[in-house]
Amino acid sequence: MVNEKGSQNSVNIKILDFAMLKLVKEVECHQGDVSFRVNKIVKMYSLAMDQISLPEFSEEEKCTLAECLTSSYVDALFVSNMHLSVQDHCYYNHDDLGSFEKSTLSKEDNALVMKVMSLDFLQRIKLIDMIDQEFFNG
Repeated sequence: MVNEKGSQNSVNIKILDFAMLKLVKEVECHQGDVSFRVNKIVKMYSLAMDQISLPEFSEEEKCTLAECLTSSYVDALFVSNMHLSVQDHCYYNHDDLGSFEKSTLSKEDNALVMKVMSLDFLQRIKLIDMIDQEFFNG
């Protein structure tokens, strides 16, 4: 992007949530450079994500996870309880009759819930990021 001064190295950052606004305000309070701070955070995030391994997920499992994430607000509580969101999604979205009274999960759905349940917090973050990039161009 080109800024008003014509510099080719400028990037506009849209503040989409409170965390980003807080970061900008903290950096500005210390007369720092927002771009430098964001670059540093992205670098550290990338380093952390590169060190985290995930089990394999089938395309069907990824689609189910993407459907689950579509209507979810991702915060620390969601990440901690992600397996419950997946379980709820499987209960209510895989019934061919449209009934909300399904009382058991299929073997495949149960295996997905157990797979997500076995992940630690940072693995779940990586999984959300992977699904976001693959399905939502995030």
